[in-house]
Amino acid sequence: MKKTIKPYCWRLFVIIVLCVMYLPAQCQQQVQIVTKTITKTLSYTPGDTLKILAEKANVNITTWSGNEVSVIIRLISKHKKKEIAESELQYLNYEIRSEKGVHTLSNFFATDGTFKSVKGVLTCSYELKIPQSMAVDLSNRYGMVSISGLSAKLKATIQFVELQLTECIGEQEIQAFFGEVTTSDGGGTLSLNLQKTDVELVDFKGKARVKASYGKVGVSGDEVRSFSLIGERTAVSLLFSNPKAYNYDLKTTFSKIKLPDMLDFEAQSANEFKKEFSQGNPNIRINTTYSPIQLNTYYNVSNH
Repeated sequence: MKKTIKPYCWRLFVIIVLCVMYLPAQCQQQVQIVTKTITKTLSYTPGDTLKILAEKANVNITTWSGNEVSVIIRLISKHKKKEIAESELQYLNYEIRSEKGVHTLSNFFATDGTFKSVKGVLTCSYELKIPQSMAVDLSNRYGMVSISGLSAKLKATIQFVELQLTECIGEQEIQAFFGEVTTSDGGGTLSLNLQKTDVELVDFKGKARVKASYGKVGVSGDEVRSFSLIGERTAVSLLFSNPKAYNYDLKTTFSKIKLPDMLDFEAQSANEFKKEFSQGNPNIRINTTYSPIQLNTYYNVSNH
């Protein structure tokens, strides 16, 4: 006997679909946004450092030719009711101070004795323009960070944050927990200490040293100067147009190494690969556990 779906089941299904499609749009229309904007210009002397202590913030740092630091901070409160959004904005605070060559920007949550709980959403955003040679010391929990064009030292400590670096070529020291890190057209020296974080080094032209646990790391480019990784349950993928331009010392425990056809016959075992193609080649050293190492090739038109 052929089974049929009862009419009320279809009606219930349609109602659920309409609710899923309709409610998010309604919620977006009803949310009220109240913003407080702070604008400031800080003087810069070569050797100065910009320190950022952020939380639940989106931070965007670009470099420019100006000999000063341009600061725009936005404190943002969201709620369906405008009066609640306006009232809760008072809980968001910021501080800008300069002392002994260190310019410190911070946002924080402050309450009085009558506070019970936040009903809406409180966030912060930073729009910063700095000299290319200005060092940056940054921390952020929950949010995003974007930095481009920096040639000075970068120190970043992030938790639950997506970090994007573009054309950063200085010394970079990054600690990340439950995050995502992407570098594009970067160079210099990169030191990564990662926990449960995924990383992509795209067109990387520098030296990288990585310590990682429970994540994924990808590296691509034809100008990698050196790459080393010590990992625990960290999968690694390498993408080079000419794999023989590098020397390898690869090992994974309780997993396998996958090589392109041109190198497969060189493998000592399924989980270990050591080869020096040329004494002057940059070194790729990887030691990980319970996760694969994969080496792939691609066709680079500029090399042909």
